[in-house]
Amino acid sequence: MVTKIARVQKNKKGFTLVEMLVAMAIIGILIAILLPAVQKVREAANRASCQSNLRQLGLALHQYANDYGYFPKGASNLYDSPTPLMTWMVRILPYIERETEWQYALEDYQRQKQYYYPIPHRDLALVIPLYRCPSNPISLHPWQPGNNGSEIGLTDYVGNEGVDWEENNGIIFQRSQISFNAILDGTSNTLLVGERPAPDVRKSVPAWYAAMSGIHTLGSVCTFLGAEEVTDPTDSITLGCGYGPFQFGPGKLSNPCDGYHYWSLHPGGANFTFADGSVHFLSYNAVSILGDLATRAGGEVIEWPN
Repeated sequence: MVTKIARVQKNKKGFTLVEMLVAMAIIGILIAILLPAVQKVREAANRASCQSNLRQLGLALHQYANDYGYFPKGASNLYDSPTPLMTWMVRILPYIERETEWQYALEDYQRQKQYYYPIPHRDLALVIPLYRCPSNPISLHPWQPGNNGSEIGLTDYVGNEGVDWEENNGIIFQRSQISFNAILDGTSNTLLVGERPAPDVRKSVPAWYAAMSGIHTLGSVCTFLGAEEVTDPTDSITLGCGYGPFQFGPGKLSNPCDGYHYWSLHPGGANFTFADGSVHFLSYNAVSILGDLATRAGGEVIEWPN
């Protein structure tokens, strides 16, 4: 009996090297086929989540405008009291179910007017899911170090300041208080908020929501942006990108100059909230009309591209 069992074990065969290589090749082919499909499904989910964020931002901005009679200031300036440099994204915190963070902001401003020094405000380092696109890994964590070593929460969405920071003919810009009645081009033809992914902030323009920076510390390219933004060569934030104008088109997180225009990590275009609260995905073919959509009272006739 023992001899028979030993003979059976001796005759048992495993996989040959050729069979293993064939099996591994088949598995590799299956992965190559399935991976793009999985990535496509994941991106579709990210795009839908991004649109949901922008829809909620539009609703919050509408609720604010209904309560105050105008959309929130894009940002207070350095000398505004009692909340210098506060941005529109902080002002709408009570309207996105962030009442605790809103109270933090008010308390911290009472303690000190400077957002960063000597004690950074508590809101400064927060990562608020509603303010970031899930396609962007950079905005998942606060930027560190910030001013005086403080961490800074980032955003992938910016308000529409108009054509550029010099004209301020949009809805959200420094010290803006634009009412629905001032949007003469129609709320369905005027941008309110758009996508601009938070770039690699170690070598690019800022993209933080809680306090204002940007061109000449006016907030532009930080929490609001022009559809045909320009820079100022005398400002350090220019980063050698030239004057512009910078227009709607594909970008890269690693390119500092892409911080000056609308774009997204979604293939083919970006999401925008319009002043009527609707959210639309605009392809990069819409670059020819984005400047017209950015003005609140330009009187342009919008001819949508095919």
